[in-house]
Amino acid sequence: MRNSEYDWDSPEMIEYNKKFDIDSLTPLPPKTKANTKEGYWLYVDFYYTDTGETVHTWTRPSFDSTTTFALVSLNDRLINRDYWYLANKREIKKFKTRIVDKIKDKIKQRRKSGT
Repeated sequence: MRNSEYDWDSPEMIEYNKKFDIDSLTPLPPKTKANTKEGYWLYVDFYYTDTGETVHTWTRPSFDSTTTFALVSLNDRLINRDYWYLANKREIKKFKTRIVDKIKDKIKQRRKSGT
């Protein structure tokens, strides 16, 4: 099964396939911008140090100049499925204050400084 992160039509990966046909133990080359695809979805994990929870999120570009950013789960518990109503609201609020608000502040700072 092929690793779907690689761009198998890139010159480097075409060369790899030729070598692989001769020696099946040829290791995959390190991933670079030249030999991988940029995916539509970007998965980002955050970590709450006080509770030891991993926060799973994804982000994707929208049709205009905005980005969609979603909270998916905490450890193995899905938001909007594995939490009852009040706990779900509490986790979403915690996510907004700990992560989303800080990202928004960084964006504002960069816009003010012009970078």
